Amino acid sequence: MTRKNRQHARTWRDTEGCQQTVYHKGALTRVIRGTGYLRERSLSCELRDTGNGYIVRFPASNSITQDAYVCLDYSQARELVLALTPHATDLGFEEKEA
Repeated sequence: MTRKNRQHARTWRDTEGCQQTVYHKGALTRVIRGTGYLRERSLSCELRDTGNGYIVRFPASNSITQDAYVCLDYSQARELVLALTPHATDLGFEEKEA
């Protein structure tokens, strides 16, 4: 599977007014905290497409904890998205009417 090296950015605002921007270029996607967060412009998470799945890194928020990593193959990532879909509004995503 080949992926084009395209660049994309999209800003999301949750129901509490906190803003995050998702930057995507090639195999790398970064989520950057924005307005409403204590540490604005800091990395919230980073996702890398390995060609077999994804590795997600959640940076430590202080000096005494380690970064957290999640590794998923494509089918596991799909199943996770499906499992989280019913919880989208609980996670701050607004439901859009068709």
